[in-house]
Amino acid sequence: MSAAFGFRKLSIADGPDRNKVIVTAERVVLGLREFKFDDVSVTIDLAAKGEDGLDFGTKVNNAWYQFGLTTDVSGNEVRGLAVKDGSAIKFPPGKTAFELCHFGRVNGSGDLYRISNAPDDDWFFYKEALFAGDFLALNGGTATVFTAVPGLTAFLPPGCRRALFMGDARRTAVGPQGLHIRETGSGVTLDAGARVMHGNSKQVGNRFIARVSTAQAMEYALENAGTGFINGVAYELKR
Repeated sequence: MSAAFGFRKLSIADGPDRNKVIVTAERVVLGLREFKFDDVSVTIDLAAKGEDGLDFGTKVNNAWYQFGLTTDVSGNEVRGLAVKDGSAIKFPPGKTAFELCHFGRVNGSGDLYRISNAPDDDWFFYKEALFAGDFLALNGGTATVFTAVPGLTAFLPPGCRRALFMGDARRTAVGPQGLHIRETGSGVTLDAGARVMHGNSKQVGNRFIARVSTAQAMEYALENAGTGFINGVAYELKR
C-alpha cells in the first residue's frame, strides 16, 4: 500500500535497543474495511513473539525482516508485527490484516541496522560505519568492462530500485580515471553508461544515485586500469 493511501506522516525510527523499530504515523488505514487509526506509535521487537514482535520462530542473523501494522476483523486496535522476508505471515490470534511499513536488516552480530527516515519520505539513510562490512559493496574492483557489483542485497532491501552510493576510482598509472554504473540487464554500453565519477587525477571520488534491477543488482566499469570502491549510503523504497 502506498504512503498516500495507507499512511499519513509515516516515519520509521530506531528503537531503544537494536532489536526494536518504532513506527509512527498521523493516520493509518488498515484492512479491506479500511479501519482508520490516528496518532499511531508502535514499537516492534524482534526479541518478542506475537503482537508487537516476531510472528513466529526466533531472529536470524544476516536476514531481512518486514515490519508492518496489523489489526483484527473489527478494527479494535492497531499493533505491530515483524515477519522474516520470504516467509508466510503467521498472524497472532484474531489479527487478519498486515500493511508493510519497513524492511529492516539484521546483521551478522544479530543487530538491526540503524536508519534515519523522515515522515512520508521514501528514502532511508543508514546510521552505520559505511566504509566497511556489509556496506562496502565493491572493494578494489578492477574490471574495465561492465561487471557485477557484489553484495548489494546486504544493504538494499527487496523492492528497492534506487540507492545512494559513495565511492572512488583510482588509476594505476598517472592520468585521468572514471567509473561507470548501469542497472543489471539494462544493456547500456560503456560509452553511453552513466559516468558517475571522472577526474584528471589518479584518484577521484563522488556520491551518486543509481538505479538497480528488480533483484537489486547493478554493474560497474572503470575507464582505465586501476581499482574501484563503492559503499552504500541510503536506499529508496516506495511504500
